[in-house]
Amino acid sequence: MALAAAEALVKSGDLRALAVTGEQRWFSLPDVPTMIESGFPGFVSDTFNALFAPAGTPPEIIALLSKTSQTVLKTPEAREQAHRAGYQIVGGTPEQLAARLASEIPAVKELVGRLGIKVE
Repeated sequence: MALAAAEALVKSGDLRALAVTGEQRWFSLPDVPTMIESGFPGFVSDTFNALFAPAGTPPEIIALLSKTSQTVLKTPEAREQAHRAGYQIVGGTPEQLAARLASEIPAVKELVGRLGIKVE
């Protein structure tokens, strides 16, 4: 279950959160330990949203989009809206996103192959 959907149930006591799967405790559930704290070293699984541009977009356009989006994402209004929706803004650089994708895609491909999942 996604954290945003489950958070209200955890706070109401209808659901007991055993752990969160991020590297750090979640901002709005500070009493819920991480999987790492619960005895599973290296267990990190989180979701993210990112902005992408078409291949071949000129570097100066990428730089402008990155700078502008990071400026907007740092505003109190954006952070407040994200928190109300159950999200936390990170707002990294294009290079950080590329590094994340470069590490996650092979790991997911390996998992899919090991489990025998067929793409349809």
